[in-house]
This record gives sequence, structure tokens and C-alpha cells, in this order.
Amino acid sequence: MSDPSDTPPPNPGQMLVDSLMRLLDMLYPGQLPLDIITLQDIKLRYRLTGMGAPAMRAMEQAQRIMRAIGNYQHIGLCEFHIGLIYLFYQDFHGAVEQFAEARRQWSFVNETAPVCLAYYAEGRAQELALHYEAAMACYGKVEQCLPRVQLGLAQESLRRFTKALTTEVTQAQTDLRELLRQAFPDLPDDDEGNVKRNGRTIIPPPALTPIPTGDVYQWYQVTGRGGDFLQTIPTDSWLLVDTSVRAFQHGELVIIGSNSSNLTGSIPVRPYTQLATFPRTYLGRLHERANSDEGPFVRNVETGEVQFRFPNEDNQVTAVLGLVVGYWLHTKK
Repeated sequence: MSDPSDTPPPNPGQMLVDSLMRLLDMLYPGQLPLDIITLQDIKLRYRLTGMGAPAMRAMEQAQRIMRAIGNYQHIGLCEFHIGLIYLFYQDFHGAVEQFAEARRQWSFVNETAPVCLAYYAEGRAQELALHYEAAMACYGKVEQCLPRVQLGLAQESLRRFTKALTTEVTQAQTDLRELLRQAFPDLPDDDEGNVKRNGRTIIPPPALTPIPTGDVYQWYQVTGRGGDFLQTIPTDSWLLVDTSVRAFQHGELVIIGSNSSNLTGSIPVRPYTQLATFPRTYLGRLHERANSDEGPFVRNVETGEVQFRFPNEDNQVTAVLGLVVGYWLHTKK
């Protein structure tokens, strides 16, 4: 029986990709232009490398060909499919840019229904990238855009599309508003508070997760324990990580991305937003030299770059993803 901890976490973009594909097929049924590259093409051609250099070259080639042809409807379709590829491989910021470009191309030829879909896809990608206010703005744009589609309904597919998209965006708005309320709970006004009436201070309920902090900083949750390493950090703690740091010092705590299911001298953690590059992440301590007692980390003193050595594990792929700069303890009541 396999260990459940060896199973990679679910892909948060997979279900969204399937939903967007169903909506897109309502607008563009049938065969796509042959020069448009799709997620299925990437999966078949680049099963081993994924979103590596060969796949990037193929996507750039498709963009150049479609732009040279000059059909704005097909250019938008090409950009949207590339956005789905970014979304599947969990590059959410890249997906945001692609969906925005698809919307821009479709707007040139007044394709209102595809523009609505692009706004919705952009909003969902913004939400996965933890840009909640931008996501809510995109959902509002969809609400403004949809009535213009409904004014000229002549096809059954358009009628089904507007109904399905209305349901999707309404649910997305409801879920996002609930998430924002949990992050910022409502408190009574000063003149109506319980401080004067009941003689006690209002204490907001504890948040279930830390509030996201933007692009540079990311949260990681401790999911288990391994040996005696860092016993002061309990399970379910949250670690704040600066992903912009490139030079590290001896003794610093860092987050490590790896394809190994058992990295010695470390603690397994899980990112708040799942990463596409590594299936597993760990918390470890940086050391100047690598041996079996100190751990696998080696730092170049002159450049600050980090390299790794694993005893008897020469094929492991590992990298430092950021520096731990703080923590957040989830208190259970």
C-alpha cells in the first residue's frame, strides 16, 4: 500500500481549466485552426518537460503565426488557449496576462461574448494568484458585459453560454465575498460596541488561515514532523517566506522544492498556492558544508548561490524557493 504522503497535492487549476473549456466550446465548437496550440498538444508533445523551453518555443511560434495572419478572432482564441496552458501548469500570473491579451484581441472585432469569457477567466486566475480585489473587479466587468450579449441572442449556443457563465460568475462572486469577510470580519461601530454596554472588548474570531501578502511573500503550512529537527515549530503552523531573496547566510531557515518523497533533515510543508515546478516542498536549515549530519545544503561564499548534495541521491532535483522571515501559529479553541 502506498503512503498517502507520497501523493502530490491536487492541481487547483485543473477543474478551472475544464470549466473554461466547456464555456469556450459553446462559443467556438468544432475544429480549431491548425496553428493554434492547445493544452492537449502540450501534454502529448512535451510529457517529460512540461512547461519547459520546448513548450515555450511552440507557444511563441503559434502566437507569431496567428498575429501574422491577422484574424483577431483567431488571435484571441490562440491567446486564450495559451492562458489555459499557463493555468494548468499553475503559472497564474502568466495566465492573467494571456487572458487579458485574448480579451484585447476580441474587443478589436467587437466579440462581446468571448470578451465576457476572457474577463471571467482573468478573474479566476487573479483569484488563484491571491489578487482578490482585482478578481472581484473582473467579475463585475462580466456582469456589465453579459447584458450586451443577451440583447442580440440569435443562437441556442449563445443562450446556453450566457446562462452558464451567469451561474459561474455568480458563484465565484459569492465564494470570494465570503473569503474576504473571513479575512476582514465586520466589527460594530464605536458608539454601538460592547465596550460600553457590556464592559468587555470585542475580540474578532481567529482566522482559519493567514491573510495573503502579495507576490513577493508566500505562506507555507507545516504538514508533518520528521525526527527531532525544529521541534519548536508545531504541525499546522504557517511560515512566511520571502521568495525574492537570492543570497542566503549560514544557519538561515529556507523553503526547499524537491521531487524527493523523503528529504532528510527537513520538515514537509505545503504552499498556500501550489507550485508547478516541484511536487513537494520542505523546511530546512542552510549549512556551509554538506554531510549526512548537517544536511544537504552547500552555499557558494562568493556568489551566495545555493547548491545541494545528496548522499546516494545524485538524481534528486532540488532548489531553494525562499527565505523564512516569520511564522503564524493557528490556535485551536
